[in-house]
Amino acid sequence: RYDFRRISPPKIAESLKGIATTENISVDDTALAMIAREAQGSMRDGQSLLDQAIAYAGNNVTSKTLEQMLGFLDRKAIFDLISAIMNRDSAACLNQLDEIYQTGTELTQLATQLLEMLRNLMVIKISGSTGSSNDLSPAEAQQLTEFGKLVSAEELERMFGIWYVGTEQIARSPFPKMLTEVYLIRLCAVTPVTSVAGVISRIDQLVDTGSVIPNKRVCHPEGASPKDLATGKTEILSAKGGPA
Repeated sequence: RYDFRRISPPKIAESLKGIATTENISVDDTALAMIAREAQGSMRDGQSLLDQAIAYAGNNVTSKTLEQMLGFLDRKAIFDLISAIMNRDSAACLNQLDEIYQTGTELTQLATQLLEMLRNLMVIKISGSTGSSNDLSPAEAQQLTEFGKLVSAEELERMFGIWYVGTEQIARSPFPKMLTEVYLIRLCAVTPVTSVAGVISRIDQLVDTGSVIPNKRVCHPEGASPKDLATGKTEILSAKGGPA
């Protein structure tokens, strides 16, 4: 058995661009990036997709015609959807979903593309770079960077987890649109998480202002009678066990 290393999308795109130039075929850079990404590391698959694109679109292959051929969703629609999610606008999310649905886009394809973009957003938020993703244009990477300012890394991690489960269920559901709506609403409902350090800092502030008294607890002395307990004759002890 021979295991071949995957070829990176930029190298595939560069090779395909050379083929297109030789054949006098016009292919825009976005279309080349899409073909390279779909080839998933295989130069042969990339060349096959380019042949199909030429047969479909003629001598002028654009990202728009390629999206139609492959059943892809317009990237702008994905970014509009992410914008609505990051702004917690569930109504805008559902409206955007309706528009996407009317174009005939497969919701499993939408779910997968949104999952990939949430991954890209999380990586950019945490590392400041696109990581192993080579299919983002500089403008798209910058837009995701701006989206990342609206949420924390913890929120993005929760969103990715929610949508990961949703993507699997949407693919198997007999009611994919209904399920997609529910999971989009769940994404919009993700709220900021307070860190442990934040909780401790808040407690310290309350202690400093006298809003709470630390290390105090109410203790019923051993052997206290029911009457004492009923009348509230109990001792307030400090954390060390002595009287407060």
